[in-house]
Amino acid sequence: PRFDDQSTCYDRSWHAAYSFAYLPTSGLYKVVHVPCHLDRSVYDRVHVITLGEKSWRGVPAGSGARCSLGDNVVSVDGVTYWTTPEADKVMSFDLEHGRFTSIRSLPSVVLSSSKNGGSWHLGDVHGRLAIVFTQLSSAMERTEVWVMQGRTVGQIRWSC
Repeated sequence: PRFDDQSTCYDRSWHAAYSFAYLPTSGLYKVVHVPCHLDRSVYDRVHVITLGEKSWRGVPAGSGARCSLGDNVVSVDGVTYWTTPEADKVMSFDLEHGRFTSIRSLPSVVLSSSKNGGSWHLGDVHGRLAIVFTQLSSAMERTEVWVMQGRTVGQIRWSC
């Protein structure tokens, strides 16, 4: 079904605000829309549709929810992830439990990317969330892929 929410329709929206997700526990496929736009990063809910259903449902995200589309939206193992303008955290939405959390334990190279001229985006490596970090300069080019281990805040570790 067509996603028709005029409150989130702006001239400069971006297709990267959508992610296709699979929930291994239920076998269901979903599409997640984070209503983030190039000119406006604040939103109040994400929209989810389960394949086979007739309508989208809005899931309240809480006050002050923000996103940064330059780094895309990725779904891995039933969880959808996106970055924020603050660049010190990644937001996640657990599709099975309908829960939002933020991941603040990012690799140090990512946290210092604005100081060292680097950039990063999210990806999927063998069913795990990944951060691809790139640093370009006249002297060198460096790319690192950091893969997240664990799912809960206390368990999260990154390996390169």
